[in-house]
Amino acid sequence: MAAKVDLFVELNGKKVDVKSIETKAKEVWKEKGNKMKDLANAELYYQPDSGKCYYVFNGKAEDDSFFEI
Repeated sequence: MAAKVDLFVELNGKKVDVKSIETKAKEVWKEKGNKMKDLANAELYYQPDSGKCYYVFNGKAEDDSFFEI
């Protein structure tokens, strides 16, 4: 049996579960009218000091390609 691993990012007393960032990114993808089967890759860049996560979906990003955590 593989061990369960939870990964958190913590800064200035704020703790964020990395899985929640991934879940939110998938929600953003779907909110933009896309289907999960069309998401080939997602690059996520979380900046804990600002609380923003910038994303690149399928190699494409826009000026407003971020969400807040």
